[in-house]
Amino acid sequence: QCFTDIKPPPQAVNAFCLMLLTIPSIGLMSLQLRLENNKRIVALGQRSIGIICMALAAWVNDRFFCSYWAGVGFPYLHGVWHILIFLSSYSSIVLFAYCDVVNHMPDKKPILK
Repeated sequence: QCFTDIKPPPQAVNAFCLMLLTIPSIGLMSLQLRLENNKRIVALGQRSIGIICMALAAWVNDRFFCSYWAGVGFPYLHGVWHILIFLSSYSSIVLFAYCDVVNHMPDKKPILK
């Protein structure tokens, strides 16, 4: 059964609101990465943005084209969404914590390992 075939519960509003937070988060991360000199941090940020874009593509395909994907025998996009958003969220949280230290505690020299 497709995820979209189920009547959306009131929590669906919560999911769309959380999705809307993604856009400013990507923008903020992009702006912060432009100021960063450390190539490892920039690469991690670019990977995180790339993964979140793939996750969004999986979510949109699952949400709006579920019947097609189920018809071709690939009904797993919702699971793909969860895996990709986990990976992107984890690295994004680490990057935002790093940037917070860089911006608010200039005397500290944070290092990601």
